Amino acid sequence: MKLRYQILAALLLLGVGGAHCLVFELPYSATHASIVDFDLDGDKDVILGCPVTGIDTILVFYNDGSCNFTRVDYPVYDLMKQISFVDLSGDDHPELITQGRINDIPRALYYANVNGVITDDYTIIHSFTHFPYEYISLIDADNDNDMDAVFCKRNQPSDGGSFGICRNNGQGVFTDTYVTTTDRRISTYAVGHMDGDNWCEVILCTTTGVYQYHKVQNQYQETLIDDSQWSSYYNFCFIEDFNNDGFNDILLHMYTGIAGFSAPYKIKLNNGDGTYTDSDEYSFPDAACIVHISDFNGDVFPDLVYTMVIPEDPWWNNLYLVYNQHDSTFSEPQIMEFGIWDSSIVSSSDLDGNNTLDLVYAGYHVGTSTRMSILFNDGNGNFLDEPASENEDFASVPGRVIDVFPNPCQNHVCFKTGKTDSAQVSIKIYNLKGQLINTLSVPARDQVVWDLKDRHGKRVESGLYLYRVYESGRHTGTNKLIVIR
Repeated sequence: MKLRYQILAALLLLGVGGAHCLVFELPYSATHASIVDFDLDGDKDVILGCPVTGIDTILVFYNDGSCNFTRVDYPVYDLMKQISFVDLSGDDHPELITQGRINDIPRALYYANVNGVITDDYTIIHSFTHFPYEYISLIDADNDNDMDAVFCKRNQPSDGGSFGICRNNGQGVFTDTYVTTTDRRISTYAVGHMDGDNWCEVILCTTTGVYQYHKVQNQYQETLIDDSQWSSYYNFCFIEDFNNDGFNDILLHMYTGIAGFSAPYKIKLNNGDGTYTDSDEYSFPDAACIVHISDFNGDVFPDLVYTMVIPEDPWWNNLYLVYNQHDSTFSEPQIMEFGIWDSSIVSSSDLDGNNTLDLVYAGYHVGTSTRMSILFNDGNGNFLDEPASENEDFASVPGRVIDVFPNPCQNHVCFKTGKTDSAQVSIKIYNLKGQLINTLSVPARDQVVWDLKDRHGKRVESGLYLYRVYESGRHTGTNKLIVIR
């Protein structure tokens, strides 16, 4: 088994088997990730939360605008459970929201952000009575243009579950209101605006069904919205507008974590009037676990990223992306990476300024290493190993730089430069999953013939490929290559 992971580590470092990516070595395992403009300089920064024995650490990767990242570490109080970065105090700077112990009392709190620096100045949002069984979600609960906090306590210990709302006064001062308790055992929860009123709804997955809680005057009233056989076992609940009709829907997902057992899910489509229409019940592949939801191909329908257990060793996972098919189903999985440690975390945002979502994942181990990886989206849902410029032309390559013939090709293809200077030209060939197939070097004022084999000497399959042209190390364009067998 040890040899297997040594081989796996070598393959990952070479970029074989998954999307090529930008990799950063980490000093600690990460359990939380956020992507925000932390220093308000106009680009997105990457922030990781790393629980460490004795004291926890926030790793801030400051983006210089060209995806060159500089890491700064900030210590915070220990026993951190979750983090978020959002403006709570109305000064436009995203604060660090976390859970921890202050003088041995468990709290939800936020640290002030002063010009892009995490300070020691904290403000308490909420005090827990059953830490670590209480969780915090951030949402503008009352539609007054500031972020409130919804906390939920699952039934551990088994003395009943509860949820409540900590209202923000707009300046980062919170008060607890509208606490609701239930005797049902809560497996998970989600919050979102499900209808046209000002107050958010709370969705609880419990032992007797899935309930929606709606605010009526000064209390929340419950409505049973799902009582199917899996209601007691849905341990993931996501709120998104999955069919792009303007109303948030609910995806219910059961994760077994066991190879050989499917992962059923269904979507409750919001009709906009307090009722839902069920999709059919589907299943992801064995032991799949949804870890992130975003629109990666620009069709305004949210897509899913999930991990899946490697049968040979349940501590390791593969990372997959599936695209929304606009009908409550998702595409065949596209593998993003394999051999990821079980604690992997995923986040997404536009890091390189080309108006598409890039993917960040961290917390996994390869051998004895801990890393964060960034995969850059080329605008069509293909993930590559380098950032794209918003001015790059991904549709064509200037004819004077490169000529390609024949295209489509069957046995070989010739790349010929049209330049007259001595600049070196190289070509990287990718499949549509963003995996690097081969790299070719073209001498100046010359040509190179590709035999349609990958880096390991295996002939590539029929299909559509992308070739990216580099002149003296600078990307000059991308175009399509068709292989026909």
